Amino acid sequence: MISENKTKLRKLLISDRKQMSKEVKETADVKVFGFLVSSEKFAECENLLCYVSTEIEVDTIRIIEYSLRNGKNVFVPKCASKGNAMTFHRIPSLDSLVEGMYGILEPDESLLPFDGNDKKNTVCIVPALSYNELGMRLGYGKGYYDRFLSENEKVYPIGLCYSKFIRNDIPTDKHDKPVKMIITEERIIKTEV
Repeated sequence: MISENKTKLRKLLISDRKQMSKEVKETADVKVFGFLVSSEKFAECENLLCYVSTEIEVDTIRIIEYSLRNGKNVFVPKCASKGNAMTFHRIPSLDSLVEGMYGILEPDESLLPFDGNDKKNTVCIVPALSYNELGMRLGYGKGYYDRFLSENEKVYPIGLCYSKFIRNDIPTDKHDKPVKMIITEERIIKTEV
């Protein structure tokens, strides 16, 4: 039943996101970026694990470029076709990305992988279609990030989301992993107790 509800909600949210005008999205993206880079957690991190955004997601290209310019180690995910495994690889620039699974830009596997030795100083930007106020998310249904966060508990997960997609009716499973902070264009929501 939960998975059925998640599937219906995903379709609705994807449709709603596609209807956002470019102007509204761009304005919101700039505000989310400002809140993120001025946050203490982001400013202090040495390692940034960050997905490459698609057209319906909060823009992360700006975040990746800023982080590279400011000397952070930037790692981007690569998804394996078997076993729903995901690894992060350090990129020297956006030019080192190629189209991968699902048509999303990914790093080449030959680039240095994130080994997690310094997880204390690592922020992970987690994609989602929606979040609730407790940091639980509705992702895309493959479980990549829930597995990764379970195995890397010292990494500090941050969710980026447009404020209209913060909703408290998200169905959750016991394996779902919350983020510790959500940044919207209107506010920062700290979910840690």
